Amino acid sequence: MKTTFLLGVLTDEQLAYAGEARNIGFSGIEIGQDLLHSAADNVKCAGIRDIVTAQMAVCLPGTKPQMQSEFAAAFRKTCDNARKHGASFGTIGIDVRNILGERQLCIDFPTWIRSFAGMLDEYGLELLLPVRVPVGLGPRDSAYALNMLQELMYPRLDFMLDVHIGEAHVIGYAKFVSAFRMHRRKIRIGFDTGRGEQLDGDVLKRLFEALNPRNDEEFTIIISPGTAELDKTLLATLGGAISSFTSEV
Repeated sequence: MKTTFLLGVLTDEQLAYAGEARNIGFSGIEIGQDLLHSAADNVKCAGIRDIVTAQMAVCLPGTKPQMQSEFAAAFRKTCDNARKHGASFGTIGIDVRNILGERQLCIDFPTWIRSFAGMLDEYGLELLLPVRVPVGLGPRDSAYALNMLQELMYPRLDFMLDVHIGEAHVIGYAKFVSAFRMHRRKIRIGFDTGRGEQLDGDVLKRLFEALNPRNDEEFTIIISPGTAELDKTLLATLGGAISSFTSEV
């Protein structure tokens, strides 16, 4: 099993620690789209969070051609910027539950994705739709989401498991993640230090016990402290969690 760790960066203050993060176990960063547009040319990132924002994903499917055209032009600029900064993937800013919960959006969403899918090929980007873990989906919605992905038949569109560790002690991982066994190469782990949540090696170990990975599987783990203040102490804690986990696998 190969595991790559990225640091989720959403503020300028967090971005200032990107270099130090690479010295303690992180291979790179996932940067927020808002931050991408103001980042210096020498900032390199592996991925773009919310490259398609929640507002875009909810409001644009099924709209008039003029609005679709305006989105396509803006999205092309974002994709070009993402490539210049080294990104290979971007995420959609809503959870798959938000799509499945709206009947018309569920109908219009696949057609909308197809309308700009060619740009993903052009810029070499993968587009990921988050699936909340462990709250997630019931068996019926999980099957519907997987069927939607299969119907699109597009290799640059996939799911990303979006883990919230503050909820993980309430509901187990295993039953849910098994439904997405073929769509779990990228996993974002979010936590809120303001609520006393901490990421440590045990959290990572529990997650991977649930995943029960094959020896040949490769994972990209994005550790995201949200917009929390990132300082040397928190960075050291995250580095310790990575070190503790990798020493046992």
